Amino acid sequence: MHPTMRHILGGFWLTGPIFDKELRVSSRRRRNYLLRVGYIALLALLLSVVWDSTVVSGYSDAYSVSRMARAGQEMVGLIVWFQFVTCQLLAIVMLSTAISGEVYHRTLGVLMTTPINSLQIVFGKLFSKLLQLILLLAISLPLLAIIRVFGGIPWGFVVQALTITLSATVFVGALSLFYSIYLRRSYVVIIVALITVGVLYLFIPAFAALVVQSFTNYRNFEQFFSYVNPFFALVFLQQYTFSPGSVPWQGGHHWLVHCGIMLAASAALLAWSVARVRLAALKQIAGGAAAAQPSKKTSAEPALSRPIESVHGCPIRWKEFRSPLLGRYRWLVLSMSLLLLIPLLIVYGYVGAEGHLDDEFSHMAFVAVYMGLGMLFTVVIPATGITSEKESQSWPVLLGTTIGDGAILMGKFWGALRRCLWAWVPLLAHVLIFTLWPGIIHPIAALGILLVVSGTVIFHIGSGLYFSTLSKRTTTAVVLNFILPALMWLLIPMLMFFATELAHTSNNFAEAYVDSIPFIQSIALMEGGVPVSGGMRYRGPYMKLNGVEVLFYLVVTTSMYGAIGCLFAWRAKCRFRKNIFG
Repeated sequence: MHPTMRHILGGFWLTGPIFDKELRVSSRRRRNYLLRVGYIALLALLLSVVWDSTVVSGYSDAYSVSRMARAGQEMVGLIVWFQFVTCQLLAIVMLSTAISGEVYHRTLGVLMTTPINSLQIVFGKLFSKLLQLILLLAISLPLLAIIRVFGGIPWGFVVQALTITLSATVFVGALSLFYSIYLRRSYVVIIVALITVGVLYLFIPAFAALVVQSFTNYRNFEQFFSYVNPFFALVFLQQYTFSPGSVPWQGGHHWLVHCGIMLAASAALLAWSVARVRLAALKQIAGGAAAAQPSKKTSAEPALSRPIESVHGCPIRWKEFRSPLLGRYRWLVLSMSLLLLIPLLIVYGYVGAEGHLDDEFSHMAFVAVYMGLGMLFTVVIPATGITSEKESQSWPVLLGTTIGDGAILMGKFWGALRRCLWAWVPLLAHVLIFTLWPGIIHPIAALGILLVVSGTVIFHIGSGLYFSTLSKRTTTAVVLNFILPALMWLLIPMLMFFATELAHTSNNFAEAYVDSIPFIQSIALMEGGVPVSGGMRYRGPYMKLNGVEVLFYLVVTTSMYGAIGCLFAWRAKCRFRKNIFG
């Protein structure tokens, strides 16, 4: 083979030594192996639940055999959707430090002085992380091949679903890498990328459905978004495979067109990232040079243009409250918020015009979205309070001052609370407006939402501070603070219901546990508190309450979450002076 052809096919010109370096580092990281073990364990648990609920025991063997095809379809569908969601979330987290990590450690400028070009930096970072995710996808292939023995599952569906998942993963990975060039903190990249994906996958289709439903056929709307939205593409592919004729326009090479569009969008993001990486490196080099040689203006004039402000109260709290709330991109964030506010007001206007503002399902949907937004920020932001000090190497200096551990803890707590509260403004504003005017939400439901938010905020801030002291890197602390609610509010209830199914016992305890989940509580409050004319009712999976009884129950659960958050905060304080430099 000609050397030029061998060089092109080898791919080294595209990834360079960055890819090899990242693979060597990843192979030595324990968390990658723990990730694979956790991935397999969670997938096995979900499949066990599906198997137990589909293949019902206690019936004849012929009936159980007849359910095998149905069980195979549900298990394959579960695996496909589990991979679709999990791989995209992991891609956002893994690539959140792709470029920002190099910028933060001031190594990007050094890389640009070597023969490595910006193309190799971008693609080397991207492919090294995607390879870890491809390994996770490959783990399920033997399982999918075995499940196909049950029947009813075309092999083409498996290949097409995996291709859609992989193209969507490449897109969100490129999106996270793109944001990591502009945003220095990994947690900010994670938040912005998750919000962007939520807007592209959910908000824009929902808004478009309201606007264009009177101008075009709904089939045309679905067909268009199945080409540009991976969520729609996977939904309609599954319907077309297991319910032939339900999606008449689906078929042929439709999935290839969708994957091509997603890869084209990824290529556009990567091309822009390649161009911006060089500019970011040059900016870092120029900034370093400028910092090394102070200008004559700074040496001749006073260093400060305004008098030094005196510190009042706790220095940590003073510093946290003096730091900008939105950073240097505050005007961009405010502009984007205003742009999203316009279609949101249109949605409210449409719901009101249709006469659904006094419908509990409308408020359940609004509260669910706002609750998810608030929990996203409250999970991420507190986990960065102490790891940011460690990464900037100011944590040992802070502990060497006369400021006590309690003052440091409370200062970080109030700082995290200040940055988190604005994410809860949409939820609180929605509840307050529709409680005061036109009196749609019951006042007890409004007070209940306030209690649920209070307990959730204290719980996540406490756990975030604890994981921030436990971790060396911000990304690790954020991931751990994501795992905690997933463990408490998803995995444990599933295990409890699965155990009751196997033991054939009552599931009252499992239902009572589900009743204590804040997300479930907020939905139940809207279901029982809208409209006001029906009185205040709380109908959770286990608890059936009326009137003021709801507040007493929520006070108990809020106190429970507040106590757990305070316990996490106390354990964080106990770990302040352990492994300071590690």
